[in-house]
Amino acid sequence: VVAKPWRIVVAFLLAWALNSLISWLTRPKSLPPFYAENPYIPWLGSLVQFATGPREFIQRAALAKGDIFTIQLFGKQMTFLTGSEGHAKFFKAPEKTFDIREAYAMTG
Repeated sequence: VVAKPWRIVVAFLLAWALNSLISWLTRPKSLPPFYAENPYIPWLGSLVQFATGPREFIQRAALAKGDIFTIQLFGKQMTFLTGSEGHAKFFKAPEKTFDIREAYAMTG
């Protein structure tokens, strides 16, 4: 027996909403704030906005969340350190905090 199409859509939306709520509730408060714009696509994140205007997107995110913020692209969390506060955090952090190997792993 095939379920009615609307039931499948409702089940998918409920699962997505529950997953989003759990992620939001369990996200450590010490992490940088998360930034997203509509349309936010699960797993892809804010890919459309980032791809069509990366500099403008990063500027909007910095205005909304401050010099340090995180976005999601292709299922990966990417944290940006912009402005004087972000640069200070980067240059004063121990080397193990910002492991360049993790950043390059996204390109492979």
